[in-house]
Amino acid sequence: MTDYTILGSGVIGLYTAYLLLERGIDSKKIKIIAKHTPGDLSHHFASPFAGATVPCVKNDDEDIQFFCKFTFENLGKIRQQLGGNCGIETIWNNEFWYKKPSEKTLKKFYSYIFEYKEIPKAQIPKGQAYGLRYKTWAFNAPLFIQRLSDYIKAKGVKVDVREISDLKEVKTKGDTIIFNCTGFGSRFIKGIEDLDVIPIRAQVVVVEAPSVVETHLSWGNNVETYAIKRPKSNELVLGGFYQHDNWNKDVLGKETQDILQRVSKEFPQIIPSGKTIYDFPIKREISAFRPSRKSGVRIEKELIDGRLVIHNYGAGGTGYAQGLGMAEQAVRLIPSSKL
Repeated sequence: MTDYTILGSGVIGLYTAYLLLERGIDSKKIKIIAKHTPGDLSHHFASPFAGATVPCVKNDDEDIQFFCKFTFENLGKIRQQLGGNCGIETIWNNEFWYKKPSEKTLKKFYSYIFEYKEIPKAQIPKGQAYGLRYKTWAFNAPLFIQRLSDYIKAKGVKVDVREISDLKEVKTKGDTIIFNCTGFGSRFIKGIEDLDVIPIRAQVVVVEAPSVVETHLSWGNNVETYAIKRPKSNELVLGGFYQHDNWNKDVLGKETQDILQRVSKEFPQIIPSGKTIYDFPIKREISAFRPSRKSGVRIEKELIDGRLVIHNYGAGGTGYAQGLGMAEQAVRLIPSSKL
């Protein structure tokens, strides 16, 4: 009977383990090997740092549309199974664009979100072309991956915490399938060494803002600005920077100031009367690498040294919002004879 080894315990790897369990695969046949697991903090382990929600898809790519729709439609089931305060809740998103998305994109989005309405032009920030208000899923990222990891382990999935530098270090039985969900690690692991994998450097500011209960997003004009509410917490994640192929790990003061000023300008409605953005106490300033890929997400199977490897990486900053759909597409690559 087939065994399954998942490399990586970020949100993509955890989604993959969850879906294997949902297909009725014996948990004793599933193992996770990971250098970092929920609770760890590292520049190369972006999952705990995210401010995450399921936003409107910004283009007509059918794969991306599927990833987002599948994730959205199945998060409710995950929430029910995890129970209690598990880091997933519904929230109102207020989203703005400097260029309106296509009608095709919007129609697809409307087909699965809970409720929505266009924001009147008078309420759209100056210079932007379109605004949409809708209810969607939001994540308290570090809490969610911890609870999802706990759920998977409680089902009997074993986690082997160690660093893999060579795919040959992964010891398998004859018909084991390896899911490569190592994200940024796919650039460095011998046997994979995908030089298309690059970091998208992020810097965010996490502030204490109990008065803010919704999320605000602004896309375009070569800048992406957001104030993402972490559900059932006082935390608001402010950003951001999407710096492709930038390897700088430092937290830069000038970027923190840039974020605070942009958020204040784009979303003045979140600031209480008589206050400024600087009245929100700063809890953390964070720099981390989103695991991206120049040629886009890689979901495909490959024989390496006679073993079937199913790759699933390159999500960049979309792991929470699209990752369950990505994992579903990867799991569908398991040959029917192996199920």
